[in-house]
Parts: sequence; C-alpha cells; structure tokens
Amino acid sequence: MVDYPEDEVVKDAAYFDELRRAVSGTQPIALFGTSGLAVRKSIECAQDLELSKQIELATDPDSRERLRTVYFRYHISTTILSYVTEALPWLSVLIIIILVNNVTKSLPKSTAHRYEVITALLIGSAAIFLIVKFIQVILWRLGSFTIRYLNGMYTRPGAVIRASVPSHRETNNQDLQAA
Repeated sequence: MVDYPEDEVVKDAAYFDELRRAVSGTQPIALFGTSGLAVRKSIECAQDLELSKQIELATDPDSRERLRTVYFRYHISTTILSYVTEALPWLSVLIIIILVNNVTKSLPKSTAHRYEVITALLIGSAAIFLIVKFIQVILWRLGSFTIRYLNGMYTRPGAVIRASVPSHRETNNQDLQAA
C-alpha cells in the first residue's frame, strides 16, 4: 500500500467544497454525462470516509457522539440519494419499453406510416432518456447540496457556515489544551 502525504491532512468541508467547485468549472455537457455524476459521487464518498476517520480520531466523548450523529445522517442520506439517482435512468428505460410496447400494438399496415411511427418512437425515446438524465443530474446536485447544508458541512466562497459539530481540527486542539 502506498502512503500519500495528503492522507495525513484532515480534510474539512471547505476542502470538499473546493473539489466540487473545480468540477463545476468543467463544461456543462461533461457534467451532464455519467462521468461527471460519478466524479461528484466519488467526492461525496470521500467526504463520508473523512467523517468516519474523524470519528475514530476524536477523543472527547461528546465530540465523538456529535460526529457520529452527523456521520450517520450524512451517510444514510447520501446513500439513499445515490440509489434514487441511479434508479432514474432505469426508470426511463422502463417507460420507453412500455411506450414501445403500446405503440407497436397499434402500428399501421402501411410501410410508410410504420417508418414515421418508428422514427417518432426513436425520437421520443431519446427525449425521454435525456429528460430523465437531466432530472438525475439536477436531483443529485440539489440533493447532495441540501444534505451537506442540513448537516452543517457546506462552505461558500469567503465565508464558512459553522456547524453545531466542531471540526476535527478544533476537537484536536481542544483535546491538546485539555491534556
């Protein structure tokens, strides 16, 4: 296993928000695709793992309990959001299958009209998939932001919104002062 120096740094909410801002600076079409969504999900997973590490390193029982509460809420919320957003494209496929099934039952006998219906069906299927993909990206971005905001893990440029849970750095400083 390779040790990376950045693994020794305790990452706070501002670190992960900076990563999100960097990803947001890319082209919108890249963020619309699956890879952009995967990058955002990996950032959320990294923040989830960091919260878990902070729980292990906290020595004050009150701080540890507050961190556990935030971690549990954050972990459960992001997991549910992840499952919902991953299910959306499959839902669009189900809608497309139902649409194709209903339309093919009533296809006209004329070959020219069949091609028109099939073309309209293909265009409609692509539109349904793109709309659902757009909803997936918007739901993930708004949902993950809301989860972080409600758990006090959101910072904005120039200002930090303080959570009721102290950061790991503050907890460590308090522990060192107490010792």
